[in-house]
Amino acid sequence: MSSLWAKIIGQDRTVERLRQLADTNVQSFLFVGPEGCGKELAARIFATTLITQSDKDDTREADLIMRGEFSDVNEIYRVGAAVDADEAEGIVLQSSTTPLEAKVKIIIIHEVHLMRDAAAVRLLKTIEEP
Repeated sequence: MSSLWAKIIGQDRTVERLRQLADTNVQSFLFVGPEGCGKELAARIFATTLITQSDKDDTREADLIMRGEFSDVNEIYRVGAAVDADEAEGIVLQSSTTPLEAKVKIIIIHEVHLMRDAAAVRLLKTIEEP
């Protein structure tokens, strides 16, 4: 049994801050950085920490989240050049459903920087409201 955070190399300050933030009640997080820096890994580990209240890799939930297969962690990948308003509407609908297994539902939107303006406007209220 080991800490999932140990998989993130060279980001000690960021990892420590994410560990601290996992104990807060902040609703939205934005992981930013160049391709290959570990944003996806960090987002999945953070999701695991929020759902399991642990950073250990020995639970069913941790295994499923890290593989992108846990029912209450939805990962959104763009279809086409950018996330459009219709896809944003689907994200809003997903966010309003009750979690199946966990106490919370987490949505990870990959390549959010490629989101169209109309989609961003549609998601803004959902992201900002608790």
